[in-house]
Amino acid sequence: PVPPQTGELVALKKVPLRRPEDGVPPQTLREIKALREIEAHPHVIRLRAAFAQGPAVVLALELL
Repeated sequence: PVPPQTGELVALKKVPLRRPEDGVPPQTLREIKALREIEAHPHVIRLRAAFAQGPAVVLALELL
């Protein structure tokens, strides 16, 4: 998939929300936070975007 903002190819990780009324699972929030904190590391895939899509959270990750 190509995000329209940049045209960059990315890998998408879709995290289904088992109970959307409970919000984003804590482990998903931790993953997003960790990826943002260490994005400059040369051995870590960069998080390009995170967004809600229906009953899921989608992470757009750097495609190597």
